[in-house]
Amino acid sequence: MQHTGITEKFRATHCYDRESGLLHVTASGLAEPEDILAMYNKIMELSCRYDCHRALIDMRAMMKNVDDNRLLVMIDQLDSLLRRIRVARVINTRDSQQNLVQSIADSRNYPLKNFTSQDQALAWLLPGL
Repeated sequence: MQHTGITEKFRATHCYDRESGLLHVTASGLAEPEDILAMYNKIMELSCRYDCHRALIDMRAMMKNVDDNRLLVMIDQLDSLLRRIRVARVINTRDSQQNLVQSIADSRNYPLKNFTSQDQALAWLLPGL
């Protein structure tokens, strides 16, 4: 469990930027498995609504309350989303599970990548801009 230091309730805001064709998501607080699944399901819904296939998730202010086994189950549940949307995640470097998420994404060829800065994430999401 990774909840050290963050006690506020989980929140996620979603915004679609028509100019860049990018979904911007900001997540903060202590996230339970249901919160994370709901956040990604909302990304899927907005992706379909706006025909958008790129998302930037800023989760630097978020900490997960999820053990590794539950994390693996969640990734399986999100498989179809993770295969169709390019996801750049700006991560909280204190969350040791982020390396596990990246390893799974790499092994499954998901277009998902972790970053420590928003500028790096945008450069990967929006090449040529």
